[in-house]
Amino acid sequence: MAVSSLFHIGKHRLITSSIVLIFLIWSAQTQGVQAATIDLDASCAVDGANGLAQAIGNANTNDEDDTINLNGSCTYVLSATLNISADGGHSLTINGNGATISGNNAVRVFNIAFGANVTLNGLTITQGLNGIYNEGTLTINNSTFSGNTATNGGGIGNEGTLTINNSTFSGNSAVYGGGIYNYYSGTLTISNSTFSGNSAVYGGGIVNDEGTLTINNSTVSGNSADFGGGIYNYEGTLTINNSTVSDNRASRSGGGIVNDEGTLTISNSIIANNTGGDCIGTINHTGPNYGCGGSVTGNLNLGPFTGGYFPLLSGSVAIDAGDDSICPSTDQRGAARPLDGNGDGTATCDLGSYEVDEVVATATPTVTPTETPLGTPPPTDTPAPTAEVVPTVPPPPPTPLCEDHNFAEGGVVRASIADSLGYAVNCRVLYQNGAPTQWLGGDLYNAGAIGIQGVLDLGVIQAVDIFSPVGMSYFNGGAVFCLRGQGTLIWLAAKNAPRVAEVIGSYEVDDFPGFTCATLFEPGTLVLVRDNPTQSMPPLPAAPQRQTLTNCTVTFDIGVISSSLSGIRAELPATAFVDGGYQVSLNGVEVWLSADLVTTSGDCGE
Repeated sequence: MAVSSLFHIGKHRLITSSIVLIFLIWSAQTQGVQAATIDLDASCAVDGANGLAQAIGNANTNDEDDTINLNGSCTYVLSATLNISADGGHSLTINGNGATISGNNAVRVFNIAFGANVTLNGLTITQGLNGIYNEGTLTINNSTFSGNTATNGGGIGNEGTLTINNSTFSGNSAVYGGGIYNYYSGTLTISNSTFSGNSAVYGGGIVNDEGTLTINNSTVSGNSADFGGGIYNYEGTLTINNSTVSDNRASRSGGGIVNDEGTLTISNSIIANNTGGDCIGTINHTGPNYGCGGSVTGNLNLGPFTGGYFPLLSGSVAIDAGDDSICPSTDQRGAARPLDGNGDGTATCDLGSYEVDEVVATATPTVTPTETPLGTPPPTDTPAPTAEVVPTVPPPPPTPLCEDHNFAEGGVVRASIADSLGYAVNCRVLYQNGAPTQWLGGDLYNAGAIGIQGVLDLGVIQAVDIFSPVGMSYFNGGAVFCLRGQGTLIWLAAKNAPRVAEVIGSYEVDDFPGFTCATLFEPGTLVLVRDNPTQSMPPLPAAPQRQTLTNCTVTFDIGVISSSLSGIRAELPATAFVDGGYQVSLNGVEVWLSADLVTTSGDCGE
């Protein structure tokens, strides 16, 4: 990739001598064209003749290797994404020198095309939607990604080959992978880096979705998600070496790591002190580890997070507990490994991303025994203190995407949602097969989850809370939700406080036999009940002046039938009107409702 003459213009004289011309041709063929280097000035311009966008645009097309040096005091604020193309495989290096590039919460910062070969050094990428989307070969050194957001990968979405060294990802957010989302075709290697304070629904720090992810000498801390506070590995290959995953949080499952049908291999590492469980899923321990069933147990004595790593304090069982044969030559800080951290005279690698400084062994002093006077009772042995066993509480049942329930054999929920909505709608099962969801021997979701005793009195078969973790309040075009069994569907929209129960129309679909379905347009609670709330309602006699209705909806409170059903509202189409009443169909039964008991919308006659 090369920079055009826009940045370096010189005068050239026409040389007509054939000898000189032949020499120039030979020289170019044998020596090649030198790589171009561009130093951007202090104007911090993005657009225009001396701007960052123009420099990258020229580097995209000049068929040379290029280096662009940014002004380290600048913040480059983008109005459009910076696109880097393959340029025939020639490389582009951007040296940030401490500069910041901002997407201004309006655009993605970089698009890196398939075939491109890019290195980013010393940059801060911020306020991007997302920071980078990579399909090429990308190496990132000594850089920071913060305050970026996206659906997949707040900091980076990777479908290519991505290598990250000595970098920090903090304060990024997404639905999937707050820091990074590594796609099925992606290969991601992270070394000597920190992921902290990132958030997502799945994978607060990182999501590895069928890709290949290797983490070396790195720290994952303070990230949060519903599932996989630190890392969520879905059918991918995840390898963790000499790293520390601690103090992450999951509100539903897997505070440290969730391994969802993937391959997870850990060695010389610490996975501990995460809220919501340190590890969920199968783990292969190929070396000593602390946590998640690893071979090292006892007092971890992990120091406070420094912003980059967790130091090991004196007496930690992780000191000198590693396997030197698989230990890197330095720790996350660059300090040498292995060192003799416990003073026993043998240098052995520590677990985690931090290597304790060497302790110099001292000679054991000679103790001269003293005589004990006659009649003095012998000392009483003091029993060694017993280590406190802290029970671990398994996480509550997960709340997956609604359509993920379709793959649960024997599950009670089925859904059909447009692709544009599916990632943002989750289903939490409240009741299944007539009983509340159980956790630790008790009811996880009690009557308060439905909130109206009259609904419970109808005999709840199934109930599901339909919600959007990303705040979606309207399902454009509607979505189909089905509950196993036959009965009446009652809907409690989330927007109403307190909840208002309404009987809604239902149907069956061929794809989900044995389920009762409804089309919904917003979050809320869908309940399938056994009893018909209107079965005891006496029909009104038909009047001689009948008016057929095609566009009329009536709403009424079923509490007028039975006080125990007070608060349940039904909204149904009316098929006919006679002075004083409306005809509706309730579960195939034609009944009449007095006009005094309903409110109407649409063309409902006189």
